[in-house]
Amino acid sequence: MRLTFSDLKAENPGFFSEDNRRFFGDIAYEIWYSLKNIPYLVQETYGFTDMFGEKRRHFRLRRLGETPENRLGYPVLDREFKSADEVYDYLEEH
Repeated sequence: MRLTFSDLKAENPGFFSEDNRRFFGDIAYEIWYSLKNIPYLVQETYGFTDMFGEKRRHFRLRRLGETPENRLGYPVLDREFKSADEVYDYLEEH
């Protein structure tokens, strides 16, 4: 069975709270799968881009673990994606 965003949110209500979302500048979250069937949390965000008055939307990826205990245990990939198409291309390769 594939992990759904509803399941992930229920397991981690603090991570997806409105306060957290506002603090980090997140717009939306989705779970996408790579071709190897690895789940990733896709964060559409403004996160920390408004420091110099240039608020810019981008996407970040976090690989998700297999169990609720380690689901958000992986760090966010050290890469910003400018579009959902770039995220899709990355997941096709990994």
